[in-house]
Amino acid sequence: MKRIEATTEAFRELDNAHGGGLSRLAVVGQLQHVTHLALTSTYTEETGRALFVAVAELASVAGWMTHDAGAHSTGQHYLLLGLQAAK
Repeated sequence: MKRIEATTEAFRELDNAHGGGLSRLAVVGQLQHVTHLALTSTYTEETGRALFVAVAELASVAGWMTHDAGAHSTGQHYLLLGLQAAK
């Protein structure tokens, strides 16, 4: 989990410093990977909560990067995914 959290923070910092254009697709790929883990793996309740927090955080970053790139509808989709994961 620490590596996923560190990767998410690195993407957030890249977005804040340089915008999301260059790293948006990498964030989306990471989001897909972590979402797949959350939906298909077996884990404890504590690990499951952490995975869904990671999905929510990655979806937030992907949503804002995508919004900033002008793909507002797709950005909204990622932000809603993040809300669902957080729930």
